[in-house]
Amino acid sequence: MDTSHTTCQCKRMGYISLIVIAAALVLMLLIVVAGAMKIKREVNFEQSQVKTDTTQAVFLSDGQVYFGDITEINKSTLALEHVFYLQENQKLQSGESETLPGDASNFSLVKLGTSELHLPQDTMVINRDEVMFWENLKTESPVVKAITNYKP
Repeated sequence: MDTSHTTCQCKRMGYISLIVIAAALVLMLLIVVAGAMKIKREVNFEQSQVKTDTTQAVFLSDGQVYFGDITEINKSTLALEHVFYLQENQKLQSGESETLPGDASNFSLVKLGTSELHLPQDTMVINRDEVMFWENLKTESPVVKAITNYKP
């Protein structure tokens, strides 16, 4: 029996196994890099859609809407500054006139950090999993006008 032939075959199989493993590792690395580049392109595209000359509305999965300036977007968070939110007005007396639930006069625009017990700073970092969508508002929007006219 020729043991040198068998040894040569074992070495060859070892080299082939190493090549296959190395190729699989390179392929996995390429997939990871491509995925990371795709996420970066998506975030860069989304960041490029933020119009810095107007206000953005950020709609959360719990139904809350915040208004302000989106200053940063990444894959896990969205940063919002100069934050306002809507608060439903309460009826003081049962004899007051009715307003429709969707009527804008039934809501007040509140500046973050002015009426909350814990007095937060004027920046929010929102988990992207909670953001349903966001949009740029037109300058003629009543919300944008109210924010522009806000005097602390």
